[in-house]
Amino acid sequence: MNSPAADGNPPPGGRRAALLFMSLAAFMSSLDASILNLALPSAQTELTFSDTDRQWVFTINLVAVGLVLLGGRLTDYFGRRTIFLIGIVGLTIASTMAGAANGFGLFLAARAVSGLATAAIIPAAISTIVVLFTDGKERGKAFGVYGAVVGSAGVAALLLGGLVAQVSWRLCFLLNVPLGIVAIIGTVLSVPRDRPGRHHRFDVLGIVLSTLGLVALSYGFTQAVQSGWTATLVMLLLGSAVMLIGGFVWRQARAVDPLLPLRIVRDRMRAGTFAVLFLNSAGMLGLYLFASYHMQVVLGFSPMVAALGLLPATAASQAGAFLAGRFQHRYTPRTLLVPALMSSATAMIWLTQLSVDGSYLWQVLPSELLLGAGVSCVYVTGINTATSAVDPADAGITSAMTTTAGNVGGSLGTAVLSTAAAAATGTYLAASSPTSAQRAEGLVAGFSTAAGWAAALFLVAAVVAAVAITTPIPRRPQPSTPAIEGEHR
Repeated sequence: MNSPAADGNPPPGGRRAALLFMSLAAFMSSLDASILNLALPSAQTELTFSDTDRQWVFTINLVAVGLVLLGGRLTDYFGRRTIFLIGIVGLTIASTMAGAANGFGLFLAARAVSGLATAAIIPAAISTIVVLFTDGKERGKAFGVYGAVVGSAGVAALLLGGLVAQVSWRLCFLLNVPLGIVAIIGTVLSVPRDRPGRHHRFDVLGIVLSTLGLVALSYGFTQAVQSGWTATLVMLLLGSAVMLIGGFVWRQARAVDPLLPLRIVRDRMRAGTFAVLFLNSAGMLGLYLFASYHMQVVLGFSPMVAALGLLPATAASQAGAFLAGRFQHRYTPRTLLVPALMSSATAMIWLTQLSVDGSYLWQVLPSELLLGAGVSCVYVTGINTATSAVDPADAGITSAMTTTAGNVGGSLGTAVLSTAAAAATGTYLAASSPTSAQRAEGLVAGFSTAAGWAAALFLVAAVVAAVAITTPIPRRPQPSTPAIEGEHR
């Protein structure tokens, strides 16, 4: 078979331009997801939709999580540039629709298009970087830049979104429109066309099983935060997820053209990397979910000041991504991952010492710096390691797996850490009729407990990295071997 390949090998300047627009589109996707929480309350008031309707907005986002694997395989089948352009055009249109919505129906449709677009953009962007930057040193730097740009989206949403939301919630979504136009033009001019391989048959059953399984899993985690792990709906969702994902694995072992070829996850190094990315996303919620809340509720910061208080984490994240990119060709993945995960675990252990009368500079800031650098280093190293030496024909689905691991890990982390915090706070306040001061102490007890759970997640990830990821410095992607070609027949 013919592996996807670029029609032309762009010069270094062309690759750097392509990297810029890949990173810009991924930034747009992250910004779109992050800014939704700022815009939604005002949108709900103006468009007059109910709380039940609002839940559908989040449900649509969960469906997008389940479609990332499909987006990755479409990238392999129809070409990275084509799917990326479809995604970025779709996201730009969705942002315009949301900003111009005159009713809930159009607003929900915009969110659906946005989710579908994101499911196409991320695997296409990562796989394009994988294929364009084949030299280990250059590819490490490229992922460092990509990670730094994407990592800045969350705080950019809080700061920029917080400012424009005071004018109109519609502007929160329209921010992406000019960025999308720039990304579309830049992609057309800088990203080379690639030739997809031979025609493939779609594994329709695999698509259905994976999408429903991932949606049920993510929705089950979300409902666990609200109803508890023993609620009937939660147990039904998680049980269904196990059955659906189990059926998906069974199907992939037998399909002629599987959605997710099992050779990708059977590789010990790659499976270990997916697990580390999963746990890294689960643990990082310990800071970004609770530190902001602690600053506002306990320390009395305004939302904008709390957002400014998270800027050091963003700066550390960008520095961590930049340095990790520079070191990819010098050190083995394990050498980078284990210290980075230990840095994140230390940050969480530090947060277990939170107190009502503590200060931002002593209790919060050190954790921000340690976690920001650690998480971004794991992200960059993880993506680079997982996509190392992958057949270009599988670059899209492998990139999609790195994203799916992070998405599901984030959902699990939110559920586990929120539940742990709520349980600890409830236990602290159960014995008395709490005063306002005692309620603050109860919240801090909950945050500290959640931080301890997050530290445990990072420590488990460090053990996985030390045991499973024993490969040397990441290699160049290799062309298809006869054995692999045979699996495609």
